[in-house]
Amino acid sequence: MRLPHLPLSEKGIEYTLLDKISSGSYGEVYRAIDPYIAMVAIKFPRGDSEEQLRDSREVLRDEARIMGHISSPYFTALVDQGRQAHPFLVMEYVPHTISQMIGDHQINQEVIINYLRQMPQALRELQRQGVAHCDLKPNNVGYSGKTVKILDFGSAILSRGTEFKSITELNDYHPPELDICLVTPTTDTFMAGRTLEVMLSGEINTALSETFLAIESRWMQKLPLEVRSLLRGMLHRDHSRRAKPEELSRLAEEAIKVILRRNTFQREPDLYIAQN
Repeated sequence: MRLPHLPLSEKGIEYTLLDKISSGSYGEVYRAIDPYIAMVAIKFPRGDSEEQLRDSREVLRDEARIMGHISSPYFTALVDQGRQAHPFLVMEYVPHTISQMIGDHQINQEVIINYLRQMPQALRELQRQGVAHCDLKPNNVGYSGKTVKILDFGSAILSRGTEFKSITELNDYHPPELDICLVTPTTDTFMAGRTLEVMLSGEINTALSETFLAIESRWMQKLPLEVRSLLRGMLHRDHSRRAKPEELSRLAEEAIKVILRRNTFQREPDLYIAQN
C-alpha cells in the first residue's frame, strides 16, 4: 500500500507512517511514529474531487479547533498538526475501539464497569466545554489502559444548548431529534446509551423491552433493575426526559454496585451460550 507523503508538522517533526487503521467520509487515519518511536495516529483529509477534498480540509480544521478547545483524559488528545497548505492532525494513539472489542469478544465486566463509570464524566465534560460530539458510536469510542477515550470529533460542534446541525448520514445510533437536525444537551447521552446497549446485547433493538430480553439471553442473567434504569435514562426517545450528566453518574454508580455484588457480567457471554 502506498502511504501519503507527509511533510514536516507545525512542530517541525517528521512522522513515519506505518499503516492505515480507519477511513471515514472526510478523513483517513494512519498509525505512525515520531522520531522518538512514540506511537501516534495521523488523520488526513480525503475526497474523490477537489470540492470534496476542500470540504474535508474544512472539516479537519474545525476538528482541530474543537479538539484544542477541550482537555480531559476521556478525549483523545491533539498533539500536533500539519501546516495550512498540507493539513493533517496528529493525535494520541488509542489501540482499541469498543467496536473492535465487541467483534473480538473482549467486552467483560471490567470493561463494562469502566464504561459505566467514565462515560457520564466524559459527557459532563463535553457539556462543560460546550461541545456536542454527535457521533458517539462504538467506532468512535476508544479504550486504552482501562480508560474510555472519545475519538473522532469530525461531526462535533460547539454548542451551549440546543443547536441545529445537518447530518448527512444518519445511523441507528443517532437519536430521534437528529431526524429534524436538532442537537440537544442529551443527544450524546442517547448515542452513548446505544453504544452501551450494543456492548451488553450485541445488537440494537427497536424497544427497550427487547433490549432487556436480549441482554438477559446473552449473559444468562436476570438484568438488575438499576441497569434497566440507567438504560432508560440514556435511551429515552424524548430528549428532555433523558438523564442529565449528574443524574447519569448517580444511576451508573447504583448499577455498578449491583453488578459487582451479583457478578452480572463476570463471565464471557458466548461461554454461557455454549454451555446451555
